[in-house]
Amino acid sequence: MVLMERRTLTKCEQKSLLLSRAVVEKLDSEGVELALRKARDLCERWIEQNPCSDLFEWREVLKQPWAGVRQVLLDETEKGCQLRQSLPFCGVLSRPERWKLLKFHRNHDSFTA
Repeated sequence: MVLMERRTLTKCEQKSLLLSRAVVEKLDSEGVELALRKARDLCERWIEQNPCSDLFEWREVLKQPWAGVRQVLLDETEKGCQLRQSLPFCGVLSRPERWKLLKFHRNHDSFTA
């Protein structure tokens, strides 16, 4: 995948990036193997239910070592933002972790990516 030039993110894209950063931080500290297996399985289930190009791209991304997957999760380009709309890492963050981040995002209008 070719990464494109960085751009200004919308509020929604900032929120998505904030959550992705938290996923990366958690997996960096707790280990990635189980989460990668779950993400691959989830991606395959989603492809069976609703095949689309982003999911096929995620399938390829998830074949890479963690460093490559991590790069995509943190990608601030238009392509990275697009892929985060179908992020197959559901369940990595607990509900309280997710709500804490969403509350932070809501309360910090000046959040910058």
